[in-house]
Amino acid sequence: MKQKLDYRHVDRGELADYLAQRDILSAEALDGSHVYRCRDQQSETLVVALPGGDALIVSVPPALPVDRRRRGG
Repeated sequence: MKQKLDYRHVDRGELADYLAQRDILSAEALDGSHVYRCRDQQSETLVVALPGGDALIVSVPPALPVDRRRRGG
């Protein structure tokens, strides 16, 4: 089953707070945009900072554990 991506639009202030609370694993810049790969204790996210100061935070919700045990009948 494919997981959906979650994304959130944030302004410059929220972006600064978000990045300050996470480890930045990698960063790339291209034509005024910046892409950050971040990690906190629970997950990894991808942050796309746009030239105007706004950004998108993209994440995958944590997968739910699957119980693969067969039930006896």
